[in-house]
Amino acid sequence: MDPAIRIHGMQDSAHVAELMDQCGPVVIPSTCFEGLPLVLAEAIARGRPIIASDIGGLGRTVTEDFGWKVPPSNAVALAATIGALTDEQIAHRPSRDDPTVDRDL
Repeated sequence: MDPAIRIHGMQDSAHVAELMDQCGPVVIPSTCFEGLPLVLAEAIARGRPIIASDIGGLGRTVTEDFGWKVPPSNAVALAATIGALTDEQIAHRPSRDDPTVDRDL
């Protein structure tokens, strides 16, 4: 696996906030129908760009304003989306300090 990719497993909320502030896009490759996963709300609240499966609440919540959607269970599309992103595309998603983005979840 690419050393730039880290899987941290279960973490407390303070550590999740620290990790999200340090990361690029938050990737949520869910394969099942979910309402509103906590990780999605945390990523939005931290101003992180999101790459998520287009299924359930993820598909209805993630918009092109702050993320990218991929078909569920499609590793090729997920890898292509991740690989196609440039630093500029990631940087131009709304930041946590952007006053035009409502972060009250």
